Amino acid sequence: MAMGGIGRSLLPVLGHRSLQSITPTDVRALVRLVRERLAPRTAWHIHGLLATILRAAVGDGWLASSPCRRPAPPRPRRVPVTPLSVG
Repeated sequence: MAMGGIGRSLLPVLGHRSLQSITPTDVRALVRLVRERLAPRTAWHIHGLLATILRAAVGDGWLASSPCRRPAPPRPRRVPVTPLSVG
């Protein structure tokens, strides 16, 4: 999932940007874009992936703070699945 999320969602939108230029508005726009094209759970995972990357950048001294501050997008609700019966 991680490489797919990076390659299909993060890089096309933010890959040309420096870490320091990414704002909370950019993060919200990315999540909104992903939610329009993919499942809400995928958007939630992409946000978590970006948050992890930016938190590491803060830890390594590349950023003073992360633009991915919480609150995160709402966690998608689980939909109960009822298995089909045979016969």
